[in-house]
Amino acid sequence: MSERRGQRTIRRETVFFGAGGALLVVGALLVVLSFVDDTSGSRDPDPASVAAELPDSTTTTSAPPEARSFTLAATGELLASQAMNAQAAESGAFWGADYDFRPMFEQVTPMLSAADIALCHLENPLAPTPDDVSAGDEYVAPTELAEAIRDAGYEGCSTASDHALDGDEEAVRATLDTFDSLSLGFAGTARTSEEAILPRGYDTQGVRVAHLAYAYPDDLALPDGAEYAVATIDPDRIVDDAAGARRAGAQVVVVSLHWGDRFESEPTDAQVELAERLSESSDIDLVVGHHAHVVQPITRVGDLVVAYGLGNFLTNQSQSECCPAASQDGVIVRFRFTETGPATNRFTVDDVTYTATIVDRDTFRILPVEETLANPDLTSGERGAFERSRDRTAEAIGELAHTAP
Repeated sequence: MSERRGQRTIRRETVFFGAGGALLVVGALLVVLSFVDDTSGSRDPDPASVAAELPDSTTTTSAPPEARSFTLAATGELLASQAMNAQAAESGAFWGADYDFRPMFEQVTPMLSAADIALCHLENPLAPTPDDVSAGDEYVAPTELAEAIRDAGYEGCSTASDHALDGDEEAVRATLDTFDSLSLGFAGTARTSEEAILPRGYDTQGVRVAHLAYAYPDDLALPDGAEYAVATIDPDRIVDDAAGARRAGAQVVVVSLHWGDRFESEPTDAQVELAERLSESSDIDLVVGHHAHVVQPITRVGDLVVAYGLGNFLTNQSQSECCPAASQDGVIVRFRFTETGPATNRFTVDDVTYTATIVDRDTFRILPVEETLANPDLTSGERGAFERSRDRTAEAIGELAHTAP
């Protein structure tokens, strides 16, 4: 499927990898060249005419192919609360719809759409029916949230999380059915055991990108007979899955991990150990983390770029008895992948930029912090809150990433 958004073209492959690396679905163009020996007339060619047809030795040959490059944007938690659902219902009523989450993404849509690929992290599944929407002990979001995700410029999402089974297997199926209907990719949950071993892929700038996603098994009560519903973190499995994606044709492999401790800005020992283990694999190019609900460092572990945690992108968590001030912070991180040389089919992350974000708790609009600070109408209290958020994010992320222009 091809789509034009602004100045970028994305061809989204629903599935292009199979078990053990078998290629299942890939659009391809087969060109057959026929060589015909035409001896009609059977006379020797005139040497002069042959010479005239030969290319001039001074003709400039075509330039060698240039190294390819593309950008991938990633964001943190999307977790629909009761208050967010109520705001979306109010927005939807204006159009005669049950819910409309699109205004919440309006100010960050240009940034997401500017990337060649944009990936979100959907923390909660989608509801099989409107009556199944909930935001109490379990979080099951209206399906309209997926429409807002698509319209914001995302190509797909990781869906493996500790809330992935809120709403049971029916909600997993509803989520992936909805994503399919909207031509959104997903990674980390599955409707069948066969689907569970099919990494999702995206094709941009002539580069095939595989997306894998996993969550801690201790955070999940996997149903008997449906253990495939959520992919769980196992270092050997992740390395094997990445190798299988490579064998099937992926030139870049991105791994999303739901890991770490809530509200801890520093990675845990377990996160660091797993990152070190994954860095030993030449098949993994980027690790993107979620679950901490606060921004964590972006760094290199060996040659592997690891974004330990991207914070909260759209949630109702804010400073309270349960949550620190840093739970209001989020980021849009853009990773630039550049081929190590012309036609090598190996890519490295050579630039990382980020935009700090925060959510307006009155409207649940995601606001770019620096852009909002340019508003002269901010009160001193509002300005102080945005500045503190900006500074927390910069301190947590570290020096590898720099702010976007």
